[in-house]
Amino acid sequence: MGVLSTVWQFLKKHKRKFLFTGTAITGTYFALKYARNKLDAYQEQQMAAAFATAQRQTHFDSNQRTCLLTINSLVPTLRDQIMTQLNCEHLTQQLQTKPSNKVHIWSELKLMAFTRTFASIYSTCILVLTLRVQLNIVGGCIYSRHENENDSQLTEEECAVQQQYLEAIRYFMENGVLKLCDLIQHSVEKEVLNISLKQSLTKQSLKMLIDRIRINIEKLPNDVKKTPFLAFICESTPFVHHGSHQSSESINGRMLFSLSNLMQETYDIISSEDYHYVLQSMINHGFDYLLTHISRVFASATPRIPASLETRASSENMALPSLPLAKLIPPFVGSVHNVCSDTTTEYLQQLISLAVANDYAFEIYKSFCCSSNAVNTITMS
Repeated sequence: MGVLSTVWQFLKKHKRKFLFTGTAITGTYFALKYARNKLDAYQEQQMAAAFATAQRQTHFDSNQRTCLLTINSLVPTLRDQIMTQLNCEHLTQQLQTKPSNKVHIWSELKLMAFTRTFASIYSTCILVLTLRVQLNIVGGCIYSRHENENDSQLTEEECAVQQQYLEAIRYFMENGVLKLCDLIQHSVEKEVLNISLKQSLTKQSLKMLIDRIRINIEKLPNDVKKTPFLAFICESTPFVHHGSHQSSESINGRMLFSLSNLMQETYDIISSEDYHYVLQSMINHGFDYLLTHISRVFASATPRIPASLETRASSENMALPSLPLAKLIPPFVGSVHNVCSDTTTEYLQQLISLAVANDYAFEIYKSFCCSSNAVNTITMS
């Protein structure tokens, strides 16, 4: 009993210390358990977010491959439209017969060669960017549907809406590109018509000529505030009634509503300053590519300079080499095949891989992935 009494007295004497220590230990345990649960939840949340990001990136990358295949399938049709509208080959065949009016035919070929080259660059840039906008809207909507409804399989009606929406690009392919060719032709005539075929041009003077033509093409009409190319891409507001008119008899009211939503979303994007900025960057790259291609013609005309005179020549003859305009017409005539081909050209690959275009495509895709209204944009729900 003496030992138990001693222990009991010790406990009574220090009970406050024991209570405080016990409370502290218990509080620390629950605090650590709470912190651990929070940490586990945070880690799970981060892992889920990382997985969702990786999954979204994978789906986006797959969507870009679809974009590339679609672009490759349409570029030859675009090229044929341009070559039919601007038939340089017919003029070159006439020249081979040595006609009496060859000077007049050369003058026509001069204008047509410039016009066709400009048309191929502008039209491919518009086609590539507009298709990427459309396909990333659709891709984002499908991904959002999968995330919200755990089902990425579209119904027959939804597939019909998607098909009619993507066919809206036909307006540009069938009508817009022809109007664009007319605009370019007038701008080319204004700057090139009075230039003699014998007049020598340096790379710098050629670039200045191209820049002047571009200014005429890209200047904004008085009633257009954002992009001068909107009228070639779409017929009117909302985006491309052309597609919905064709399909109005074959789709029901709900489908037409979803199609109209997609059209309006696209119109808002392609009429924005961001779209114009990215398109302008792509066009700039296109003409840089053209000048690089044409510079090879100048390189072949570069005179051989003795090594002893090389430093002096480089400082005194910066304008060299130069070529008469007539020598530049053949590479301009053939440039449409470097820009538009049945296979992916170097130019087209560079255009699709531009960082500014990829970033823009991802922003569109992401905005429709994360939008609460994205599901209703393409689905019948």
